[in-house]
Amino acid sequence: MEFYCRVNRALVWALSRKDYTMSSSSLVRSLGAAAALALTLAAPAAKASSNPIRYRYVSLDPVAVSNGVVVGTIFDAAFSTEAVAVWRNGTLTIGPAGFATAASKLGLIGGFSPSFQAELFLGNKGTLIPALSGQTTAQVDGVSITSLALVQSTNGSFVTTYEYYLAGLETVINFGVPNPVFGGYMNDLGFVAVTEEESAAAPYTRGVRYNPITKQSTLLLPYAGDPTDVLALAQGINDRNEVLGYSYVNTQPGPGYHERVGVWNAAGTFQPYYFETIATNQLVFNDLDQIVITNPAFEGSGFGTSYLVPSPGTRIDLDTLVVNLPAGLSLDNVAAIDDEGNITGIAGDAAYVNTYPFLLVPLADGEESAEVEVQGLKFPSNILQILHRTASRK
Repeated sequence: MEFYCRVNRALVWALSRKDYTMSSSSLVRSLGAAAALALTLAAPAAKASSNPIRYRYVSLDPVAVSNGVVVGTIFDAAFSTEAVAVWRNGTLTIGPAGFATAASKLGLIGGFSPSFQAELFLGNKGTLIPALSGQTTAQVDGVSITSLALVQSTNGSFVTTYEYYLAGLETVINFGVPNPVFGGYMNDLGFVAVTEEESAAAPYTRGVRYNPITKQSTLLLPYAGDPTDVLALAQGINDRNEVLGYSYVNTQPGPGYHERVGVWNAAGTFQPYYFETIATNQLVFNDLDQIVITNPAFEGSGFGTSYLVPSPGTRIDLDTLVVNLPAGLSLDNVAAIDDEGNITGIAGDAAYVNTYPFLLVPLADGEESAEVEVQGLKFPSNILQILHRTASRK
């Protein structure tokens, strides 16, 4: 149970995975904007290992990961020019201008253009997705292996609409819930997970899973075993139609606060994987239900720590699993974990001045560690504020 880290080179990407804004008692999340890291894995299979928790480390800057291939957004030194990029087997390929926010397992990249219009990227070509009426900004939140895209569109009144896009056809999704939704995720079957915002009539957030075949939604409620858990927040959906998320109390982080990390099964029942009393802000998982808890509170217990939850009841500090992690670094911002167990994200130093994008690759039995070369990415202070901004979900 250990990670082996090898930092080869530092790439400058942008973490534009998602921007979530909720009202009063909820959440503001900023994993992106003008300068942050975006991760997504998608491509050739990684080396098999009998121990899926042993890894080696490669440095880079990401938004998604699939089969060991990392997709992200790369910037010039002045952060004035951006382009989608793919890292595969040590080679960086720069694509069209734009921002990457999602990628399919077959390499189709979703994101948005420099003018904030949703766009799909393949090789050196980009395809703009037509804007909905009144749209001011849009981005792709998910791409399936059939090239179906989930598009998030926001109008001038900050109302968000989700739609499917495939081969020029746009279909607006009606989730059938009374309140607006946010935080969209889609699996390869086209099932979508979002979170319904609260309102005066319904004061607590709820997860929602949308079935594109029946065009019906399933409400995802907090953990039934604890009446103090009144809030639910969806964080992802895998190809088994399981939805990752939080069940938690309606209090500010501190004494009396707790949250449960877990999965809603196909029947819509929340199954807890880990109970914690610190406040964390992001979860990622794969089809094997291996969960990473990341982007934790930036003060107090749990500060600067990401955790691997390989099975219910087990939570492991990622830093402790890396046998040769450079001194002073923390793997505090994970963006994705694929079905091969590859993990991508950004590490930070103690002062959060330098960042080190990385890829954790499963380490085969008997494989030895190697030398680590460290090259830091020094971001301007305003970029660091965006990248490491902490906001409560309450």
